[in-house]
Amino acid sequence: MQYRFNRKFAEFGGNYHLERENECELPASLLDQRIVFFDNCYFYESLIKDIRYSSDFINSTGNECFYNKIHIGDYLDEDDPDKIFDCGISYAKHLAEKLTKLNEGRFNVILSYDGETCTICFHKCREYEEYLAEDLEGYVLDAVLVIIN
Repeated sequence: MQYRFNRKFAEFGGNYHLERENECELPASLLDQRIVFFDNCYFYESLIKDIRYSSDFINSTGNECFYNKIHIGDYLDEDDPDKIFDCGISYAKHLAEKLTKLNEGRFNVILSYDGETCTICFHKCREYEEYLAEDLEGYVLDAVLVIIN
């Protein structure tokens, strides 16, 4: 796996968290979610009934990132920002490994952290479709990590 991140991510200590092997305790309801192919996109299986392909998004990548958004704090019993960040990184790594096991090509797992909340989404890498700017330094307010499997 490859990691790309901006300076803000390093400022929050993210590069240290990437090297740690300990897993954060997250519920099985999150860790065990299946990922399925539906309507030319990859989604968490539990979301399929709620997905309505939107023309508001330019492409499949936009739909995947919109619907596959996880707020790590929703799965924790505490509001400690360091714990949220640590668990977010742990889940992002777990998700990247799960996507690799699909054997469906490359995916990006994107983590965004603003000092309080941590959001993770993913999308399949497709030619001519981008979700983030190439230069992650343009994201000055949030720490951004991209894991490419």
